[in-house]
Amino acid sequence: MREPLVSIIIPTYNRAHLIGETLDSVLAQTYQNWECIVVDDGSTDHTGSLLKEYVERDDRFKYCHRPKDRPKGANACRNYGFELSKGEYINWFDSDDLMTEEKFFEQLQILENDLSLSFCTCEYGLYDKNFQLISRMTFQSANLLEDYIIGQAFFNLPTSIFRKATLPKKPLDENLFKAQEMEFFFRYLQQDSNKYGLLNKEFVKVRIHEHSITNSFKLGNKKAIYSEMKVRLLGLKILKEKSSIRNLNIALNHYMRFLKVILVQRKMKMYYQNLYTLRKIVPLGKLIKLVFIGSIFRFTGKGLYFFRNHYYFK
Repeated sequence: MREPLVSIIIPTYNRAHLIGETLDSVLAQTYQNWECIVVDDGSTDHTGSLLKEYVERDDRFKYCHRPKDRPKGANACRNYGFELSKGEYINWFDSDDLMTEEKFFEQLQILENDLSLSFCTCEYGLYDKNFQLISRMTFQSANLLEDYIIGQAFFNLPTSIFRKATLPKKPLDENLFKAQEMEFFFRYLQQDSNKYGLLNKEFVKVRIHEHSITNSFKLGNKKAIYSEMKVRLLGLKILKEKSSIRNLNIALNHYMRFLKVILVQRKMKMYYQNLYTLRKIVPLGKLIKLVFIGSIFRFTGKGLYFFRNHYYFK
């Protein structure tokens, strides 16, 4: 097997107490032809001094800062790292996760043996702050896009190695506050030319802790809700276009959870805006009922019983 360059791109913000373990897991890779670009999002801890040590130890590490003219956030850092990358393959990674030492070797074997594949993904495990296993995310899929939309296929950017030539010039939406990876995969997987390889092995350890993005997301956060619902609406539109009624109903039932949250938060403008965007997706009778329930709750604080049926769409 030939040994093409892999570009690992890691956005980071105040993770000096964690990123060292992440970078050590990169150093431990059995596959050696890589570069690791760490893009700092404006850290105020000792991330800079720590990264200086790694850069001096191994020149495959590159340390840079998000340009000031780019919006703050992980996606701007990911895109900037992508612009700097020189590899034939791309692996975005997170600054608090670990990769097992065979990750690159085994995934590249899949990609190099079948040049029609656009990317290769793998399974991952969720771990607590002491790296005790919480759960292992495994999946089989007959339709990767639809299974991903309805939450039955579990993978993410860190688990995936992409052939760089298949990625757009600006892969990630820098204006989203939440669900950025989901939005990227919705777009990426719609391209029929993008075929994938799947390794049913765990090569990524995702750490859940008090400062992790996964753990810190609160549905009461207006920006987070807006971004999440915007992306999930895109998923609903995709399923509607594909006339995948069963999966559309599954996705709609997930969507109801967010409608309930913004109703309880009394964000009525957002609630009605979402109903308006659903008008071409939801049956008219059920849409009218959602409008009615919203109006009742707005003035009386009652009516949430409607949302207790988790399988309202069948």
